[in-house]
Amino acid sequence: MPFQLFQYALPADPDLTELNSFLLAHRVATVQREIVTTAAGPLLLFVVEYIAVDSSAGKNGKSAAASSSSTSRIDYRDVLSESEFSVFTTLREIRKQLAEADGIPVYAVFSNAQLATMIQEKCTTVAGMLKIEGVGKARTDKYAEAFLATLVTAFSKADDEQPT
Repeated sequence: MPFQLFQYALPADPDLTELNSFLLAHRVATVQREIVTTAAGPLLLFVVEYIAVDSSAGKNGKSAAASSSSTSRIDYRDVLSESEFSVFTTLREIRKQLAEADGIPVYAVFSNAQLATMIQEKCTTVAGMLKIEGVGKARTDKYAEAFLATLVTAFSKADDEQPT
């Protein structure tokens, strides 16, 4: 990781605008400060270690494509049909209740993407849930039953409503 050095003469009040601007514009790993005595007088030194990013990368070090996909929020109303979004909303409520009961964040139960995939892939079994990225045996053992009941009901209603 590269370093940047900032030095300010003392005893005058240092204008730290340059340092503060640098800190705001970079991902900072560490900042060290020292007062050093020189022949010219005391200096206030700041050594900033920061994470370098290449010019094609965004502020967080990811490429523009990766950055936009990971930081932009997905509106699942646009991704899912109206009936699928209704099921998605129900699954989110179940997830919220389970998370509150366990005292954990909702995404620790299942992420929005995992819930949407359950709907898009029409998961009605534990085996189907296990095929979803990031869903493992521990989660299915603990939470599958609650979600599968809703999914099975939703998909059986959807099948009943299909024209023959």
